[in-house]
Amino acid sequence: MLENSVLRPLIGLPLAGLIVFGLFSGMKSMISSDFEPPKEVKQRDIVVLTPSSDADDVVTIRPPLKPLDPAVAPPPPPKLSVRFSEVTVDKAVFEPVKPSLGTVDPLQTLVMTPVAIDERDARPIQAPSIVYPDTMRSRGVEGACEVHLNVDPQGRPFDVEAICSNAGFRREAERAIRQVRFVPKIERGTPVTRTGVVYPVEFRFDG
Repeated sequence: MLENSVLRPLIGLPLAGLIVFGLFSGMKSMISSDFEPPKEVKQRDIVVLTPSSDADDVVTIRPPLKPLDPAVAPPPPPKLSVRFSEVTVDKAVFEPVKPSLGTVDPLQTLVMTPVAIDERDARPIQAPSIVYPDTMRSRGVEGACEVHLNVDPQGRPFDVEAICSNAGFRREAERAIRQVRFVPKIERGTPVTRTGVVYPVEFRFDG
C-alpha cells in the first residue's frame, strides 16, 4: 500500500504538468495572433422627405366656375286626330247554325264500366245473432261489451276478446262475434288483415 501511495503522485504530477503546459501554450497562441480591426463603414447622409414649412403657406386660388347654359326643352309631340268617318270597320255577320247531333246509340249511354275498389275498411256483412244468457236474464241484469278482434283477408274474425260490464256476458258476446262474417279490408286493390277492430254489443230487455 505504501508503494502504491508513493508511485501515484510520481506518475500523476508529470502528466498534470504536461496538460497544464499544453493548455497555457494554446491560449497564448490564440491571444498573440494578429488582431485586425473592422473596416470603417462610410456613413450616408439622411435626406428629409417631408415638405418644408414654406410649402404650407402657398394658397392656390381657383377661378370661379362658369354657370351652365339652360337646357333647351324638346319640341312637343305631334297631335294625332282621327275622325269617325275616316275609320273603316268591317261589319260582323251572324248566321244561324243548325246543331248536328248525328246518330246516338242509346245502349252506349247505358254502358257501365266496372271500377276496382282500391281502398276499403273491413265491415260486417250481417248483424251478430246474440242470445241473452239465461243466468243474467233470470237475475234481470243488463250490460254492454266491447269485443276486440282482428279480421283476416277472407273476412273471418280471430283473436276475439270481449270486455264487458259484467263477466256473465263475455262468453256469449265472443261466441256471437266469432259467427259474424266481414268484408275484408282492401289496400291498393288487395285484401289484407285488419287489426284493432272494436265491435260494441249490448244486452238490454225490450220495453
